[in-house]
Amino acid sequence: MNKITYSSHTVALSAIFIIGSAVINLPVNGSNEFSFLAFMITAVLLVGVYWLFGAVLNKINVTKNSKPISKVLYAVFILSAGVFALFCFAETFLSLTQFVSKIILPQTPKFFVAVIFISVIVFFALKSKESILKFSLITFVLITAVIVFFFIAPMDKYELRNIYIFKLPHFAEILTQMNPYLINPLSHSIILPIYLKLELGKTKGKSGVLGAVIGCVLLSVCVLSPILLFGAGVSGELQFPFASAVSTVTVGRLFTRLDGFAYFVYFVSALIKSCVLAKVAFKGLEKIDELLNN
Repeated sequence: MNKITYSSHTVALSAIFIIGSAVINLPVNGSNEFSFLAFMITAVLLVGVYWLFGAVLNKINVTKNSKPISKVLYAVFILSAGVFALFCFAETFLSLTQFVSKIILPQTPKFFVAVIFISVIVFFALKSKESILKFSLITFVLITAVIVFFFIAPMDKYELRNIYIFKLPHFAEILTQMNPYLINPLSHSIILPIYLKLELGKTKGKSGVLGAVIGCVLLSVCVLSPILLFGAGVSGELQFPFASAVSTVTVGRLFTRLDGFAYFVYFVSALIKSCVLAKVAFKGLEKIDELLNN
């Protein structure tokens, strides 16, 4: 019987993870004419870092029969990854709950919003890896369709001059614009190959990298759309730029508020990312226990 490789599922999960919570807040306050250029540079770095980190991780094969020092070092690495995963989880959780509290359920106490989201995360996190991978594949198709449609629909309103660069930026200017992108999605992306290693036994190199590339492309569309519509400076001042860009699209007289499609992207990408982060934290503890107690 052929073993299921989950290649297409891995591509989908990786892409959605990269979109993650970054799609909710980017571009950030302080963005200028170099913001999108900074994002593209960061996206290239992200794919390179993801590929290199995944390749190194695939070479590491520590088992209960390995030398004690190898097991201890690997346990420290996994524990550090778990702590960082929880940090990323907190950022994702806060981003989504803040959005829901302000836009969708403004009259509902934040505590209840948090409980609802945590309950959904726990429900999905307790599911098998197959369930999460299949859910990722299905929702990836829908998310891609939504992002592409809402990028094309308002094209007649785009101002290309919003992305024109009239002078060569200094390194410090580019670095300043890159900072928020370096934090999220780049630094968060290193958790993804660790998840694949823990769940599937290897980082699924080609599938994972392809997913990271697609995720960066889709996220770039979500960042570019509000910049083309409102300008980088104004987009950065908006609380939820992508949702604001989607709100400018109308279809006939009946469909004048299509923001819900952006909310779908926000919720699903944050949910899948949160499940992956939670899995890394708890699977990591299981792996440490397995290594050090055998």
